[in-house]
Parts: sequence; C-alpha cells; structure tokens
Amino acid sequence: MRFAQSFATIFLLLWTAASVTPEANGQVSQRPMEQRPMEQRPLESRPNVVAYLRSDDANLSAGGAMPGTATRWGVGMIEIPARGMWINQSPPPLSLADDDGRTLFPVADELRVDIRPPSEQPVPRPGSGRLLGRIRGLIREIAEPKQTPTQTVARRLLFLVRGEQPFNVTVRDAAGIVGRYEVRPRVDPNGYTELRDRWWNGYTEAAQLQMDAADYPTRVESYLLAMLSSRMDLPLPDGYLKPIMDPLTDQPDDALWGALQLIGGGEAIAAQTFRQVATGALAATGETAPLPPPPNWLPDRIPPIAPELDATITIEPIASAVPPECLYLRYGSFANFLWFEDFTNRSGGDLARLVTIRGIDEQASKRVQKQLHLETTELSRQLGPAVIDDQAMIGTDLFLGDGAAIGVLMRAKQPFLLRTSLNGDRRALADKDPEVSLVPVPELSKSATLLANGDGTIRSFMVQDKEYFLVTTSRHLAKRFLETRASGNSLATLPAFRYARLLMPIERDDSVFAYLSADFIRGLVSPSSMIELRRRLVSESEIALVHLARLAARQESGSAPLGIDSLRETGYLPQTFGQRIDGSGLLDVDGTTVLDSLRGRRGSMLPIADVSIDAVTLEEAAWYERIRQAYSTRFASIDPILIGLRRGPIENGIQTLEVHAEVAPMDVSKYANYTQYLGPPTTTAFRQAPDDLVSISAHIVAQQLGPPTHLFAAVKDTRVPEPEEFQGILNLYRSVKTIPGYLGAWPQPGALDRLPLGLGRGTPVGPNLSRLIGGLFRYSDGVFSLLSFYPDVIQLSLPYLEAIEVPTPAQIRVSAAELRGTQLEPWVNARLYELHREKSLAGANFLSMISRQFHAPDERALETVAQILGGRLQDPLGGRYVYDAASGSWISTAWNGSVPPRTPTPGYIAPPLVWFGGGTASLLLEDNRLILDATFGYRE
Repeated sequence: MRFAQSFATIFLLLWTAASVTPEANGQVSQRPMEQRPMEQRPLESRPNVVAYLRSDDANLSAGGAMPGTATRWGVGMIEIPARGMWINQSPPPLSLADDDGRTLFPVADELRVDIRPPSEQPVPRPGSGRLLGRIRGLIREIAEPKQTPTQTVARRLLFLVRGEQPFNVTVRDAAGIVGRYEVRPRVDPNGYTELRDRWWNGYTEAAQLQMDAADYPTRVESYLLAMLSSRMDLPLPDGYLKPIMDPLTDQPDDALWGALQLIGGGEAIAAQTFRQVATGALAATGETAPLPPPPNWLPDRIPPIAPELDATITIEPIASAVPPECLYLRYGSFANFLWFEDFTNRSGGDLARLVTIRGIDEQASKRVQKQLHLETTELSRQLGPAVIDDQAMIGTDLFLGDGAAIGVLMRAKQPFLLRTSLNGDRRALADKDPEVSLVPVPELSKSATLLANGDGTIRSFMVQDKEYFLVTTSRHLAKRFLETRASGNSLATLPAFRYARLLMPIERDDSVFAYLSADFIRGLVSPSSMIELRRRLVSESEIALVHLARLAARQESGSAPLGIDSLRETGYLPQTFGQRIDGSGLLDVDGTTVLDSLRGRRGSMLPIADVSIDAVTLEEAAWYERIRQAYSTRFASIDPILIGLRRGPIENGIQTLEVHAEVAPMDVSKYANYTQYLGPPTTTAFRQAPDDLVSISAHIVAQQLGPPTHLFAAVKDTRVPEPEEFQGILNLYRSVKTIPGYLGAWPQPGALDRLPLGLGRGTPVGPNLSRLIGGLFRYSDGVFSLLSFYPDVIQLSLPYLEAIEVPTPAQIRVSAAELRGTQLEPWVNARLYELHREKSLAGANFLSMISRQFHAPDERALETVAQILGGRLQDPLGGRYVYDAASGSWISTAWNGSVPPRTPTPGYIAPPLVWFGGGTASLLLEDNRLILDATFGYRE
C-alpha cells in the first residue's frame, strides 16, 4: 500500500511538471513589479538615461518651479544593466554626482527578476540523472518551501532634476566610477507623472529601510519625507504620523507606557514628536487652559517599625541636606566617588556601552561635568579625601542629555579649604573665558554664586550651609537645598527613607547607594514636568529642523535666504513652524547656532524645574489628562526604589561587584499580571553539573503543572548552530537537537503524565528513562523529571543534580560562567558583532545620505550630523568614519575595505566578553518587597 501511494505521488508530480510550457532549463521570469508601460519594455543592454518635465509651471508637483524659486524641475532616471550574476544578493549601490548641483534627492534601486523554481521549470530530458535531481528538488520545495530566488539584472538611479538645460552626471559604486552620462530634460507630462510616482515610491521605501536599520535619531529621513511631501503635494508614507501616545486608544496602558517612554528618553516618542513638528501638526494655536492637576496619588503605605528596630537605624548626616523630592545617589566617601567615576569612564561615561555600543554618543556625562565645572583633576584626587567627608549626587530628574536639574552635594571635613578651592576654580574659568561670568546670587543667599555663559553649556550655582556645599545646574534645586536646611524637612526625616535604611542599613558599606523616593517619581509625572518635557522635545525638534532646512535650501540654491522666516515662506519649514504658547522662540545666533530663547542650547537646556508654566493648550491638557487618569487608576501608589553597589576584592584581574536592589514598600497587586506565576519564596536551590555553562531555576505556580514546582534548565558548553542552520521547520528542529542541555522539574510535575494516549510516558529505553515522540528523552524517578535530546547529558548530569537548602529565599535563580575560552564564545561574539556591524553600516550610509541628499561638503559631514542629531556619530565597531573618494561614500576604518566583513575581524571582542567574569543572580518577591541580588566578576 505504501509503495502504491509513493508511486502515485511521483506520477502526479511528473504529470504536473510535464504540463508546464517547455522553456530552456533555468530560464528566468520577470517579477511582477509596477505594472506601468515603462516597465513592460524589454531591458536594453546599454544604459538608459531619461529626464521628464511637465509643460506647465504651476508648482513642483506639476513639474514647474519650486516655491520661492524660478527654476523648473523634473524627474530623471538612469538605468544600468548589472554585470555579473547577482542571485539573491545586491550589487554595490550606486551614487550620483554632478558639477552644478542639478540632481537632488537621488534614490537607488534594482530591477530584479524571479528565477523559476523546479515546479515551474520544464521536465528535463531523460539521462544524466537530471530527472531524479528534479524530483529531489520538488520534494525539497514541498517539504521546506523557501522564497523564490531572484537575480538583479539592472541598477537604477531616480532623482529630481533642476533646470531645463542638458548636463553631465557621474555614477559611482564601491568599485569606483561606473560611467559618465548626459541628461537631457524634455517635456513629457505622462512620463513625468509616472517617473515621479516611481521615484517617490522608491524614495519612501529607501528612507524606511534606512530608518529601520538606524541606531540614531532618524531626523534627516523624517524631515525629507515631510518637506518633499508638502512641497510636491505627495502622500506621506503609511504610518508616518503616529500621534504621541495615540489619543484614539482608550487603553490606560498606552498612556502609562508612553509616559514612561517620555520620562526615560524613549526614541520612539522623540521620533513621533519630530515628525509631528516637521509636518506642523503640533503648532500651539487656539484656546488655552490652566495647568492640569496631578494624578490622584494615594498616601505612602510605610509598614510600622518596631521601637527596638527603629533604635538600631542609623541615618547618614548628609541625607539631612537632601530635599525629600530628590533623587539621592550617595558615594559615602570621596574614594568611592573616584572609583565609580573611573568605573563609568571606562565605558565612556555610559554604562550601557558595557553591553552594546550605540551609533550616537550624546556625551551626557561630560556635558553635565562641563555645566557644573567640576571636572576631576589629579590635584583634586589627591586633596579630595582630606577635604571631603561624604559626597552625593541629587536631582529632581535624570534628563542628562537635555539639561538636568542635578547637583553634587558635599559634606566638608574642612569647609574653609573646600570653599576656597571651589571658588578658586570658578574664578579661574571666568577670568580665562570672556564668555563666562561669575556673579553673586543674593536672592538665594549671601554666599551663593552663579558661574554661567550665554548658551547654558556652563550653568553652575554654588550654595553653602555650614559644612554642606551644593553645586547644581538648577536655581530651583539650590533654593530647595537652602529651604531644606532651614526647615529640617529633609530626606532623612521621611518615614519611607528610615524604612529603606532598615532594609539596607548604612553598615552594609555600599560603594554607591541610590534611593528613588516616591516623591521623586511623582515629580517626574507631575503636569509641569511632563508638559515641559514634551515642549522641550518640540523645541529640540525645531532646532534640528532649522539646520535641516538650511541644508536643503543651500543644496537647491547657494544664494537662498537662510533666515527662519524665509525658510518657512519658501516651504522648507511648515507654515505653522515656531508657534508656541509660552512666548518663546528660536534665536539665530550666528547663522550656524540656533538657541531656544527660553531654554538655551539643545543638550544643555534650562532644567525643567526652573521653567514655570502658566497656561497650556487644550491639546496639552487633554494629552496630560490621559496620563493623569492612567496613573490615578493603575498606579496611584508609588513604590520607592533602593539600589546598592558594593565592590569586592580583585583576584586575577577580576573585581567582584555585588548589586542589591529593592522595590519597597511595594504594592504587589499592581503587578499581578507579571507575578501570578511566581510560587512562594523558597530556600531550595539546585546543585547542577560543573560543565553547565548557563543555568536557571524558577519556583512556578501554574495550573498545567499542578502544585508549585521548581523548574530548572541548563545549557552545556557547545558550539551553537549558525542562524542559517535554523531556516525551515526541520532545520530548526535539527538545530535545537544539537544543543546539549536539559530541562528539569522538582518535585516531579504531572503535566507530561496527563497527556492523552500516554504521549508523556513514551517508550522505556532504560531504567527510569523513556523516549518520547520527536526524539526527546525523559528521565523520571518519582522525584526529579528531566528532558533532553541526549540521554548521555541526562546520565552525566544526574550524579551532580541535587536539591539543596540555601540561606537566602528566592523564586528565580540564574548562574552564568565566564564565556571567554568556551565553545560558546565565538557564537556570542559573532552575534554581537553582527549587531554592531549593522549599526556601523547604518552610520556610514547615513553620512553618505547626508553627502548625496544635501550635497554637503565631505569634510563637514560629521559636523553637520552633530548639529542635526545633537550628538557625535560614532562607529560601534570602534573605527572612525572617513570619506572614500573612490566610491563617493563613507566607510569606517574598522572595515578594512569598502564594506564591513560579515564575520568578526581578527582581534574583535564584543564588550560583554571583555569584562564579564561570570556571575549569579536571584529574584525574591515577598508581601511588600521585590528584591534582586546579583554578584558578578568585572574584568579590569
């Protein structure tokens, strides 16, 4: 019977294949792309160059003149046959240049055709085994269907054309000059419309691909799409305008998540804001309303502290100088401050670089140090411990990249020496730099001074009360420090802080202790903070738009007026640009620097705490009302956050770091969706095999598992399959089978035994060992239950497997060994390299786009990008971006060629592999506390 079925299947396949129209084996069929007359013509063997104009001069969309100019415009195309076999890959992209700046906004694409799969190809003649090969191909196609392979047969450039006279262009790719061609614009209304639509489709698609790959704010792409759409009366791409925290949805989670993104500097919110500003959708017009009320916060619920415990609590004196609404980051000593500064400086001031390197360096830490004028010198390193007894950083926000209200609080051992040293440094800078002034601030106190320049890059208030000194960027914070010292109502007097010091006593001797009070978190979500934060995002967007509009104007006409009003009148900026409710606006300082008249320079803006808000727009009021309702109903109580970092000994170049973090007191009911599967705390842990590289265990409650169960898993050191080995269901299954690891449970859950038809029991193959469907092996002795694709992995692990008692309770425990020197290291290194490779390539493509789209001078492209993005573009692979004149594009010195290699270059080690020396972590959820403990090795 089986033979008959197989024969019938093969006969059916052969009969189907024989019914296909005979063609040459391997012949390609054209992919159905855009069904337009131009696409239907046969591809010529020589380059095709066309440029079309419309007959009228009404506007750019009609092929006439750009608004504000008298130059006629059209659309051009250069189509070049591809040389070589480019199957399932793309040839080097083309770039375009001309001597007179006649071509603008080019986009490169390809003409691809489909290669016919075996099922669509004619049946080969008998002989040479080709028929059997065809059958094998058909079976593979049915079993593992893949995308139809394609071949690139031509490369195209589409671009806007300025003027009517003929001109010459040069086309390049990574290999050099492809050719020089003459472009002769001619009037053809139908050809113009067709070519314009094709250019716009290609342009929007290319912009979206670039934005998807980008690891930087995509302001250039967003601006060009908005500006060209407006001036050419073309539709914006789908999904371009997404409202900030979409008001069309009524889900409170949307408002909560949007607010968190806004507070945390989420790029999605910043990108949405920029697009709305670029299209003029956020202009402040119409009626106004008073500042909305804050959420309906519930009072803090602090557990009572027994008198005998309360008597044991020690509060550090410096906490008495901290306003209760402030973030508190205490170092405990000047030596701890120096250690933490050196620790963060190893990662360029950004701890996120320990995991991955971003494509843009905002240099937030250096910017704050410059604002405060508190750079650490060798002299201060030597004198600091003798002068400073305790030190902390305090603030009302953490917007370091925008202009935070932050300050350094010091408790002096010798107040006179500290005051003399600080005043001497401040006076020296004012004397050296004529743009910096040092003036008294008598409205704060008799001794208060302000060190500042005109654009806010230096803004440093210094106030003193007895042995306490505060150097801060914020006038409001300086005032609150003095008020706190006078009233005595400080962080030290908060019941919640006393409770925090009960949980994390000062005797722990943390190298860094951070406390985020409920008042601090509530302040971040206050109406004045949220609305001003949103307004400064608008201001930053407007500043970037002015720089972009000037680039666009210069590349069209070097003599075009570059004032903000002129840019708005000529369409480079939206007509509603700059309309604000607070009366502020943009100041053009010197033709290159743009400041906010109220907030100052982007990146060093006036702190939010120093900005007063008298009225809001109706749109702002409605926007914040959604946030207020969401917090009032879902997060009316705020949970303080405690973090302690303690450095341990250094052995063999690896320093031990201990992290203890708590959310306490905590309202667990708010997080029920995330905590419902955690079982009760347990002191049970598992001793596992010494060759387990990564292991995790969790105490889980789930109806499918029965009573609370410990689940644990481990992966042994191995070579992980490459990504291409996972393609297709069968390959994915095979690849997972190659990973030696196991999944276990204790005590034994009944989930597998409850499967129908005895599928969970399988076929016995040894003592307590059975084989299940799919090749899985299961070990079950009534206590432990283990699953693995390898019976030897089970047998070799069993002697070590043991449930043990540990002193600290937890629900989740994780352990990871150092990856250096393991079989897994090359795989992890390659995956992180791929991530950085894509970011590196996106950064270079971005610079090339700046040069192409704006005809920006190559030597100034990096400076231009810094003006637009507000940060320095950096290569995540560690190289430098340089302009390659041969290809007319930007590359990185880390590539060793025109494109980055697909595999790691010799000597490349991803950041986590450099410093991570192994570690353990545990998570504990109690009645009103969430506790995370982690210990890991840090390689110096």
